[in-house]
Amino acid sequence: VNISPTKLFTDLLWGFSALTTVLLVLCFISVRRLQKNAGKPWLNSMILRSFLIMVPSLILMTFAFTLWYSVPRLFGVNFSAASLFYPDLGAIMTAQIGIVLFWAGARTLYLIKRPRAQSIS
Repeated sequence: VNISPTKLFTDLLWGFSALTTVLLVLCFISVRRLQKNAGKPWLNSMILRSFLIMVPSLILMTFAFTLWYSVPRLFGVNFSAASLFYPDLGAIMTAQIGIVLFWAGARTLYLIKRPRAQSIS
């Protein structure tokens, strides 16, 4: 009996592996830039500042939720069942969720702690 994975599953696994690499690189670049600019003044407007902090972080958290909830539903199971029956895919998705949540948290903290710019009067 042939028990090899389907081509679709193999392609999905390679795609998720590539996505993990891209997420890791983008997270590293973003956090590095935020560290470099941590002491520099940034935006005086509290509304614009809040918007630029919250919206990208919410998008990242929505992406993490999608990985946790929607992707396993494509196979008709929940995340724990997907991790049990497809451990390699479960490990990759867990890494992606961890990267995205770290990225959202780190960017939020760095931008909240960043000083406000002086208003020009």
